[in-house]
Amino acid sequence: MYEKIPGAVCIFLIGLEPVVAAQICNVLSRPRHRVEHRSDEIETSDLMAADVIFAGGEASRYLAVLCRVRNIRPTVPFFVATRHPSTNDWLDALEAGATDYCSAPFEPRQVNWLMESALSGRGTASLRPHPSIVSDQPLVALPSSSQEPKNLRATG
Repeated sequence: MYEKIPGAVCIFLIGLEPVVAAQICNVLSRPRHRVEHRSDEIETSDLMAADVIFAGGEASRYLAVLCRVRNIRPTVPFFVATRHPSTNDWLDALEAGATDYCSAPFEPRQVNWLMESALSGRGTASLRPHPSIVSDQPLVALPSSSQEPKNLRATG
């Protein structure tokens, strides 16, 4: 069971491959950050102490953890980190409520940006456009050819 340290940012790494966990730890190992590893599950008491969660491994496992997290703590930043990204897994994670989905190898500035976004309350999923680019006209994505836009999800 994790004991919360006042003023420290509690980051849980759940089900991450050792290589991915090491890359994230290298960036986040600093004063005021406490990084905790868990194999595939997070206890409710740990979940209540978490400020940020990075989860990975098999999609079915991190989606199960994400579902549990969202039921108990719907606003805690939850990042999926993987070495084997796929479009379907990315969409499934975001649709299930992940804050963001990223793939290794990680650049330190990428992990730092994710943390800054999460801890500032912005969250990557809720970023709004800068006021200078807001207009009354809706944004329209133009297809690269005359074909109709296609669904991002692979079929079959």
